[in-house]
Parts: sequence; C-alpha cells; structure tokens
Amino acid sequence: MNYLNTKISIILFEKAVKSKYYVDKSRMIETVCENIRSEGQYICITRPIRFGKTVNANMLAAYLTKGADSRALFDHLKIAETKDYGRHQNQYNVIHMDLSRQPDGCGSYEEYRKHVTDQLAQDLLETYPKLREKKYGSVYQMFLSSGRQVFQRFRAEYVRRIPFYE
Repeated sequence: MNYLNTKISIILFEKAVKSKYYVDKSRMIETVCENIRSEGQYICITRPIRFGKTVNANMLAAYLTKGADSRALFDHLKIAETKDYGRHQNQYNVIHMDLSRQPDGCGSYEEYRKHVTDQLAQDLLETYPKLREKKYGSVYQMFLSSGRQVFQRFRAEYVRRIPFYE
C-alpha cells in the first residue's frame, strides 16, 4: 500500500511517544470519535507552527487505521482510561499523504499529481478487488464506487490525514 491503510502513521506516532518531550494529548481522540457519523464529522485541527499538528494527525491516523493493530501503542496513554476506548480503534480506512516531499522522479506538478493518483488507484484496487470489474475514468470515480461498496456492506468510512506544510 502506498497511501491507504499504511503503517506509517503508527510508526511516526510511536517515534513521537518514545521521544523525550512527548506530551500525551490522546484524549483528543475521544472528542474526534464522538463526531464520527455526526453533523460535526468534518474536523479541521489548526494550531500555530510547532504546536503538534503533525503529531496529533499521526496519533489520530494510528488510532483509526485498519492498516495495523495499534492497541499496544495506546494501551498506556490517557485515551485508554476512557469508557469507549477501543470502540473506533483500527476500524477505518485512512489515507496518509505527506505533501511536503515530492517523490523521486517527479519533476513537475503534473508528474506529481499523476504519481499520487496512480498510487491511490493501485491502493483502491488492492483493497477492493471488485473495482477491477469496471473501467474508471478517474480515481475520484473509484472512490465513489469503493465508497458505495464499503458503505453498503460494511458501513465503514475514509479518514483523510493530509498534512500541509508552510
């Protein structure tokens, strides 16, 4: 997998937790999870520079992703003390993209955009093999189709974790 349900958020968050200066803000997960499937489901986390946006985004992605079991990482954090701990853990498709780095071989915006869409298409085909039965004109159409498969059968959702850097 390239972007969908990768272990990168877990790896990055685990590194942050083990650092000398980590401050446990995992109770934020409780607030975010309360808004899943509600009118407040779209959340924008804003903070000044150097105030932990990336760490918090990695924490949320690590907690929610189906990409790997993250219980051992969270069992000792404050979120583990909440009554609904584990209810949403590892239950969602998470897309993790780091737009601060351009992959090797991409010399222009157009090449970069094509690289990202090709990789997302590959991830979707790997995750939802039934998508291979039809030809799609865009990754967006694949998302719509995979979303229908997911929503109709499993009622799962996508969580997007896309950091933008200044």
